[in-house]
Amino acid sequence: MRAFAVRDGSEPAGLVVAKLIGRTLEVVDLRFIRPQPHYIAALLRHVADTGLADSVDVIVLPGHPLRRLLPMTGFFRRGVRGVVFVQRTGPADLPDDPRSWDISPLDSDW
Repeated sequence: MRAFAVRDGSEPAGLVVAKLIGRTLEVVDLRFIRPQPHYIAALLRHVADTGLADSVDVIVLPGHPLRRLLPMTGFFRRGVRGVVFVQRTGPADLPDDPRSWDISPLDSDW
């Protein structure tokens, strides 16, 4: 796992948590104080300039406000299918509406 501090000038603006899988950077958590599209652009530019990865994957739930931050070009929009195996369930103290979640379907502890 890697954490990237997001700064706007000298002020902290948020963080991005990602996992490098092969040559793909999987973004698993985005947190911003005041979300701005240029924060995502800066992350993509950093990945390209440093050669950290060949591609960046971001999964955002439909209707989530962070979707508007992603550039319209260079990203594929596609449906997501998968299987989840649950060992046990319990209260997670998360909001009931997934559109208010800041964490993508990729869980940051897998």
